[in-house]
Amino acid sequence: MTALMKKYQKPPFDTRLLANIALRAASKARVDLGYDQIEPLCIYDACDKHGVSVRFVDINMDGMYNRAAKPKILISNLRPLVRRNMTCAHELGHHVFEHGSTIHEIESTSEIKSSHDPKEFLADRFASHLLMPTLGMRKALNIRTQNSPALTPQDIWAISSDFKVGYTTVLYHLFFGLSVISKNQFESLKKSTPQLLRNIALGFTSTDPAIFVDQNSCAKTLDLETGDWIVSRDNLIFSDSLFSDELKVPGGFAYQALNQGIARVEGGTLGQAFFARISRKSRRNGYVGLAKYRHLSEVNDG
Repeated sequence: MTALMKKYQKPPFDTRLLANIALRAASKARVDLGYDQIEPLCIYDACDKHGVSVRFVDINMDGMYNRAAKPKILISNLRPLVRRNMTCAHELGHHVFEHGSTIHEIESTSEIKSSHDPKEFLADRFASHLLMPTLGMRKALNIRTQNSPALTPQDIWAISSDFKVGYTTVLYHLFFGLSVISKNQFESLKKSTPQLLRNIALGFTSTDPAIFVDQNSCAKTLDLETGDWIVSRDNLIFSDSLFSDELKVPGGFAYQALNQGIARVEGGTLGQAFFARISRKSRRNGYVGLAKYRHLSEVNDG
């Protein structure tokens, strides 16, 4: 049987039952870790609170969970930042459900395993609900459609920026996981991509990821890597010289992360302040070490 045929076979387990178990486990994990069911969270902070260390490594894989006396998760810094976040949440799911040690090499293989391995399915659903809680997603949608019922690609981009996951990840979760958008909305929004939205907002082509913030953004922290962009409808003020000078663009204003560190960010009409945490770009000489030190100056963590 080919991998493609296996992928589209009906799973040999009760997906609805396991999805409910994963949802309850993710909700409980949020409570146990001191998060509500609405706010975005940083998965690396969550793992640290859970007593699981996370380390970035320059190995060509997605992630690995090592169930030991001192449990740890290894995440490849060769993958995009938002993918690393989901992978880490997935590996934390294995820890929460007390699965054995695991290693995930490539995304396509992981998808097939998730469809036919109940442990992988549980970890996948746990990750989605932990990072994108139902109440948080519903609130974000309600805020962004209160003046207009039409949900735009930029709305999905902003929500994905808040919850530290990918554009497509949010879209699939809203449609398949939560059933809160229609099939027509899903198909229409799926035509856009983060690359297209970024290039339109910037007014030029860039291969570096971008985060979008506006007055409806709710994240208390944003995680970036050097080279990444923040696009805002408002001009922003930074507490430290970690970003480029303000650049006027079609989407408003753009700022590129230049240096590793932490900066407090304020905006006139945003109505709130948040923190931007910047680590080294993964593609060249990326950060290797404990995730909790990723945005700090070089640390010898052993």
